[in-house]
Amino acid sequence: METITGQRSFVKFYLGLFGYCFFFFIMGLMIAGLFISEYHSDHFMTKEYFLLVLVAALIVGFFYTIYRFFKGTPSLEIDNETIKLGTNIYYWKYLDSVELTGKQPLVLGVMKECVLLKFKEQDDVYFLDLYANTPAIKQFIQYNIVEKNLSSNAVLNDGLSSSIIEAEANDPHAVLSQIPIVQNEKQTSTMVNKSNAPDIESEQFKIYRNNQFFNFRSLMIWFLIVMIFCTSIKNVDKLNGWLFSLVFAFIMFRLTAWFTYYFKTSDSFLVVRNHNAFWYKKIYLLSDIKEVVFEQEWRRPDGMRIITKDFESKLYYGSSLWKKQWRALRDDLKEKGISVKDDFIFNEVEVEFTVFDDLGWFKKKK
Repeated sequence: METITGQRSFVKFYLGLFGYCFFFFIMGLMIAGLFISEYHSDHFMTKEYFLLVLVAALIVGFFYTIYRFFKGTPSLEIDNETIKLGTNIYYWKYLDSVELTGKQPLVLGVMKECVLLKFKEQDDVYFLDLYANTPAIKQFIQYNIVEKNLSSNAVLNDGLSSSIIEAEANDPHAVLSQIPIVQNEKQTSTMVNKSNAPDIESEQFKIYRNNQFFNFRSLMIWFLIVMIFCTSIKNVDKLNGWLFSLVFAFIMFRLTAWFTYYFKTSDSFLVVRNHNAFWYKKIYLLSDIKEVVFEQEWRRPDGMRIITKDFESKLYYGSSLWKKQWRALRDDLKEKGISVKDDFIFNEVEVEFTVFDDLGWFKKKK
């Protein structure tokens, strides 16, 4: 029996968890040090005991973050009959619906891509996109479980389900032709390598971009880079100063490249470019795109996540684009038949505080 096991991502899971825990640890250490310093001073006041409350809150946040990460990314094992999430086992024959794209809360209001499973007469379960082999996991569920359930008239709450069901009704062999061979290894996309792909050179593109220096983030970072170089010029005889400036400038340059993407669309392609990393060029065939999500994570620039039909997912931040340009891009993709989710252009993302659910408070009975 074919089995696939979830492998937690070193970057998304372990480094992400370390970053959050490091923040709570450093903040707690600083506030605890401040309290100790004030406690041994001559001007200590009773109200400064509130600092201990903050330290306690940070300790709770530290351990709660660990709990949320492991709850959202449990040990996972899937075969053709069951899915095992942590210590819980669920049988596919009781599957009512599945959402292979969507979001669930992680911690501090941060939302992550996930897979949501709904079983008959059971609570909904989900796991977050923090596995290194998430695309392979989703492919396994799509082609080995969902397609099998389609033949049993199971309900699929997924963007492509209606077209697949319609294809199955018209031609029973049409669905089978869409099912690739799923392996545990990460499958590579066939984007732009197809022999019958359109000629990109003959395409007419619409460009969605703006001057990056109209953006506050970019302007401040470039200002810091210029100031550091001006300081280095005054100390041109000091090699260490120049080395520090070069390293600092490189880090800042990479940081700006992280959120200065822009986009081009044609009748057949979606192309992602970058203002600063001018050599960067990612080409997507529109026919390979499953879904596009416009999203904005807390304290981060607006961005567009592109999810391909093999469930590869990539988020591109475009801080230089204005809302009207995001709106025009969204409408353009909709007109081209791309499934679009809009989480920030018109909609306010609802921040979910999951601690009440974790404690079992206000939980609705099914």
